[in-house]
Amino acid sequence: MTSFETDEEYRTEFLNFFQITEYNNDVIMEKVSKLYQRIKDIHVFQERMREGANRAMTEDLELGLVMMFSFDYFKDFCQLLENHQIKLSD
Repeated sequence: MTSFETDEEYRTEFLNFFQITEYNNDVIMEKVSKLYQRIKDIHVFQERMREGANRAMTEDLELGLVMMFSFDYFKDFCQLLENHQIKLSD
């Protein structure tokens, strides 16, 4: 379960989620793309990704998925993944 209150705690949880020790955009985006392929056809995830896409004023669901990793959505999105027993693949 992901838990944080401060920006520093969020950053730690974010890195832990992606199984990295320092920020690496290429690694993160590769893992996000793999995760997207696993969840893109699941209705509840489509809804969440659509919410994120709308917030970025686009219809691109993969970009909506990226938005789910922002401070505001991260906890709830991780809980949703956990509830559906979906783990980040390597």
